[in-house]
Order: sequence, then structure tokens, then C-alpha cells
Amino acid sequence: MSDKRIRQLRAERDRLQEAVNLAMEWFNRNGWITSYGYTLSDDPHEFSPDLDACSPQEIKNWEEATARWDKGERPVKGPTHEPIVVDGKAVGHVTRAPWGVGVSSIKDPELQEMFYRVGRAAGILKPAQPAEKREET
Repeated sequence: MSDKRIRQLRAERDRLQEAVNLAMEWFNRNGWITSYGYTLSDDPHEFSPDLDACSPQEIKNWEEATARWDKGERPVKGPTHEPIVVDGKAVGHVTRAPWGVGVSSIKDPELQEMFYRVGRAAGILKPAQPAEKREET
């Protein structure tokens, strides 16, 4: 292979790597769904309680859940729905929000999948990389 062709291929590789880097940065920055209300996630790191709207107990529940999550415990949220049973029949349900209300920021599953597909195709992410480790990449 000629030196000229080698330089062309290296320049093309560099352009492609830059495009992949930009795409990965965009996916990381924009691949989030944000919502206010009850948490949308089981991961307490993807939720921030509204300190003005939550009770001290709800904030404590969230802090404890975060500590348990960091130690590897799953699940940490607790029950979110409880049936109301009268005479053996379910007549309704109660929604529980053990962490109160606040802002949930969770990764958009479609953009997250695209992030990993691009990363794997570019050789940046390994195909069998566990989901827990993906966020660190």
C-alpha cells in the first residue's frame, strides 16, 4: 500500500473517530427524560426530592435508599401501590411515594440503546459490558 493511501486512510479514520466522539457526547448529554412528580426510576440517583414539598421522612427514605443502592442492594424503593381490600375484594388502591415528589432524570431507553450500538460499532464499548458499568463509560 502506498504512503499516500495510508495517509488517506488515517485521515478518514480520524474523521470517523471525531464523528463517533461527537455522537457519543451528544447521546450522553441529551439522552435523558426529565419529569416532576413521583420517581420514574428504581435508582435513587435518578431522582432529586423537592425539599420544599417533601416531608423529612420522605427525604430520609430517599437518603437511606441511596446509601443502600450504593452498597448494591436492590430494590430500594419499596412498595409504590397498595390495594384497598374490603371483605376480601379489591375496591381500590393507594399510590405510595416513599421518596416524595421531585425531579426524575432517567436515560431515554432508545437513545441509550443507540449510544451503546454506536459505541460497540466503534469498538469503544464491549458487547457484553454489564448495564451497571455502562454509565461510567
